[in-house]
Amino acid sequence: MLTEPAPDQPVLADPTTAALVALNDRPWSRLRPFVTAGVLVALAVAVDQWWGSDPLVLLFVLGAGLNVIAGSHLLRLHRLNRAAAGMLATTPWIPVEAQILRGASGITDLRVQREDGVLALRVFLLTAPHRVVLRRTGKVWIAGPNFDGVAAVRVEGSHMAWPARLLPDLPEQRPTSRGDQVEPTAAMAAALRKRVNAHLVSVPVVLVVAYLIATSQGVFEPLVFASSAIAGLVVAGAAVYRTRHRLPDRALPGLVAAGGWVAASATVDPWTPRPDGSVEARVTLRLPDGPAAVVLLRSASIDLLGTIGETGGVWVTGSVVPGGVVAVGFPEYPLVAAGSVLSL
Repeated sequence: MLTEPAPDQPVLADPTTAALVALNDRPWSRLRPFVTAGVLVALAVAVDQWWGSDPLVLLFVLGAGLNVIAGSHLLRLHRLNRAAAGMLATTPWIPVEAQILRGASGITDLRVQREDGVLALRVFLLTAPHRVVLRRTGKVWIAGPNFDGVAAVRVEGSHMAWPARLLPDLPEQRPTSRGDQVEPTAAMAAALRKRVNAHLVSVPVVLVVAYLIATSQGVFEPLVFASSAIAGLVVAGAAVYRTRHRLPDRALPGLVAAGGWVAASATVDPWTPRPDGSVEARVTLRLPDGPAAVVLLRSASIDLLGTIGETGGVWVTGSVVPGGVVAVGFPEYPLVAAGSVLSL
């Protein structure tokens, strides 16, 4: 077992769990979809008045609608997180056997066997890599449910208190999806690279949209293209710049696929999370057959750093030489980050 919560202590007594729960209470994360929807509506009105391009107006309105739907879902999850956080300040974790009945993007239904009977819980935001770990271990820790049916779930390999609700009945079991069969470390590495690429691809998308706007009247208008492209590139460029610390994550799938993990003892310098939950941290690795190596992780997760601090060790793969790029994490768990070796 990688880590387990301390018995008979409130969930939020664990500093890593407390940091992760606090991260879910960020106001901007739940308001951002509504702000984006407002911008898209303004663009739709502008395009309709200036160029009269019905396809583009429809595209912007559709995007605004999707953002409103996503924002409404985030608001509901925020209320659930708030309710769970209030309970977690005084409630300890209880280890139980668990079985996944069905898992999809953002929603996982569990059959939980407690001493007093069987419960059905719907867990929100649990990722596919974490479901793979859950299927392998067959156990979770739960807090609650309280009188309102609010609960929280912790999976081995994570300190996160995933919000959950009590279901009135056990859902039917569904076959395991293909995404839930990928090795967790490789799956997390791919997900981190995909998140980076999603920002990078926004740049060519902006140019395509600018071209569509510039040709909406049947002829290409250079001034319209230039103004639209510049405005879009400023926004897209700002997003890429704001998340530039995540760029090393693009190397993670290759490093993980290469294998060759080596165990090392590790200590982490004091760190502070960014608003997006990522952390820049220095980790000192002591390999069994070499000197200590100082590795800079530009975009580590709170969960990974908390696990390193709790276990006093980590695994590393890649080129452990000054200037080398490595992956640091725990094989078979969704805990991994890209790092650069600063010194030996």
